[in-house]
Amino acid sequence: DVIPAAVGTDVVYCVWVTNSGTADAYNVTVADAFDSGVAGPTLDFGTVSVAAGTVVQQFTHTTDASPEINTATVTGTNDPEGTTTATGSGTSDTAGVNDPTSDGAPIISVVKSVFAAGTDCATVDPVAGFDSIEAAVGTNVVYCVWVTNSGTADAYNVTVADAFNSGVAGPTLDFGTVSVASGTVVQQFTHTTVASPETNTATVTGTTETDPNSPQATGSNTTDTAGVTNPGSPAVPQVSIDKMVVAGPNGSCDNGTTTLSIVVGSTVTYCINVTNTGDVDLVNVSVADAQAPTGTLTIGNLAVGESRMLRYDVAVSASTPRNNVATVSATGSNDVAATPQTDDTLISVSSASNPTTYTPNTVAALPYPNITRSNPAPTTTFTRPTTSAPPLAVTGSNSDTTVAAALGLMFVGGAAVLVGRARRKDHEDN
Repeated sequence: DVIPAAVGTDVVYCVWVTNSGTADAYNVTVADAFDSGVAGPTLDFGTVSVAAGTVVQQFTHTTDASPEINTATVTGTNDPEGTTTATGSGTSDTAGVNDPTSDGAPIISVVKSVFAAGTDCATVDPVAGFDSIEAAVGTNVVYCVWVTNSGTADAYNVTVADAFNSGVAGPTLDFGTVSVASGTVVQQFTHTTVASPETNTATVTGTTETDPNSPQATGSNTTDTAGVTNPGSPAVPQVSIDKMVVAGPNGSCDNGTTTLSIVVGSTVTYCINVTNTGDVDLVNVSVADAQAPTGTLTIGNLAVGESRMLRYDVAVSASTPRNNVATVSATGSNDVAATPQTDDTLISVSSASNPTTYTPNTVAALPYPNITRSNPAPTTTFTRPTTSAPPLAVTGSNSDTTVAAALGLMFVGGAAVLVGRARRKDHEDN
C-alpha cells in the first residue's frame, strides 16, 4: 500500500506478524529495507505464540525519497535455541510513499504458471512461486503470465521478458499500459520444450510515465518461475549441505569459514546450510551431526529451491573433535530418496602453554556423487618447555675423591645390571 508523502515527511509503518501454525515461533524479528538506501529498524517480536495469533509493532520513518518503497521481511525459529528456521507464506510485504505533487506511483508484479497445451489462461488461476508439469522434450505447453499494478498510478511500457535455462529465449510480452483500474491482466504463449526438465523465468519491467526513458516503476515480486519435468522418469530429489564454523557464542553465519583457529576454552558456532537443489519438494529432511546437541537436527520439509540455516554452539575443550562432519538425508515427496550429502569443518586449537598444530591428511573422496572433499585426520604436536637440571651439590673438602668414588659405584652398578641381564638370558635359553 502507498500514501502520498513528500521528502522529509514523518510517516508511521505498522507491521503485523501472524503465527498461523500449530506451534509457537521463537526469536521472531522483522527487518526493514528502504529502496532509498536507508536501512530501517529491526523489530524484535520475541516469541509469537499460537494463542497470540497476530501481534503488531510500529515505527516512525522520515522519508528520504518520494516515491519510496519499504519491504519488511520476517524470520523466526522453531525452538528457543534457534536450531531450525520457521517456515511461512507471505514472509515479506511492501509499503511506501509517493510524491504528493504527482499522480501517485505504480507498483508492478508478475506471476507465471505452466499448463497443458490448449489451456485458456483467462479461465485458470495463477500459481505464485515455482510450479511445474510433466512434459517430454518436444511437447507443447502453455505459459500464462499475469501482471498486477497494485500502486496508485498507471504503469507504462510494461513488458515481460522470458528466459529458459535450456538456452532458448522466450518471447517478450508487451503489456503496454497497466492501469490501476485494470488491476491484473494476463497474456499467454505456447512453447515447445527443448529440454526436460526445463525452467522458465519471467521478469516484468515498466516505467512511471509514457516516455520509455522515464524512471522505472518499482515493484515487489518482479520475477516468477515455472517449468516442466521429464515424465519418463520420476522427479529427482537432490539436497546440498554447506557446513561452516565461526567464533561464538551465537556467531554470525554470514562470516562462516571451513577452518578456524581458536584457543581451548573458547566457544565456536557451527552453521549448516541445507538447500533443496532438486526438482521435487523434500520431506523428512534431517542432518546427522555427532557434535550437535541431540546428534540429529530435524528440518522437516523443504520446497524446491528453499534453503534452511541451522546453527549451534560448542564449548571447545582439549578433547573436542577437530573435524566436525554433518550429513544430510531427505526423501522426495514422490517417495524417492535423495542421495545423502556430507560436508565438514576443521578447527585448530591452541593454549598459551601447550600449542596444538592441526595438519590435515588427504584421504579418498567420500562415496557421494559430485563431491570431492578431504577427510582430515588431526596430527597433534605438543611443544613443552625445556629446563636444565641443577648441578649436584658438592660437599666435603676432597671433591675429586668423592666424584671418582661416585663414578666407580655407578660403573659397578651398571656392570651388575648387565651381568644380571646376561644370566637371565642364559636361564631362559636353558
